[in-house]
Amino acid sequence: MKHLVKTIGLAVALLVYAAILETKSSIGAYHSVLDHVSGYLLAALSAICAILAFTFATIAGGLKDDERPHVAKRASWARAVSCAFLVIPILFLGSSLKKDAVDQAWAAYIASPAYGIDQHLAGDMMADRDERQSAQERLVKPAASLTILDAQFWVSFFLQSVLATGAGLKIPAPITEEERRHWRAVAAGKKAAATRKRNKAKKPAPKTGAKTDKVVPLFS
Repeated sequence: MKHLVKTIGLAVALLVYAAILETKSSIGAYHSVLDHVSGYLLAALSAICAILAFTFATIAGGLKDDERPHVAKRASWARAVSCAFLVIPILFLGSSLKKDAVDQAWAAYIASPAYGIDQHLAGDMMADRDERQSAQERLVKPAASLTILDAQFWVSFFLQSVLATGAGLKIPAPITEEERRHWRAVAAGKKAAATRKRNKAKKPAPKTGAKTDKVVPLFS
């Protein structure tokens, strides 16, 4: 009963974690385009890819524990498919995080005295040309374009990877008394084999070479 409760609790926690991540990712997908229809389609694409990645990670976890070798080998393929489906959610989640960072920095800039100074400098025809151009560039809100060098990309990669890895893990069932005796016997056998090997290594190597017969004198 405890094992069932733990398994359900882990599954619920992972689903809540996935719902939060993929909602944020879908929001990033929606805001990545100006057209509302395209935004909805991209948001749906991000959510579906995340669901498929979660599903294939779960399948990989089940295949890995299969006793049939030819079935267990398929776990690596299921894991590869899961990682492939994660690419789109990673990009959209990173874009959403990058947009939040840009919006926050832009709001702080507008509320600061620097914004008014740049407005005045950009409209001052008597100011230096390079300074005016720099002020005009600062008055334009930067685009939230995600690159692999951004910290948001790696944060998104980490969060999505944790989700896919967690989906492939299972809480093991409590060990039975028969299994405990079996593994204790296996451990004892390994320990005995190691002891025999260690004792054998301590024995001196036998001397090699031709034997010489002892000469006994005929007359003393």
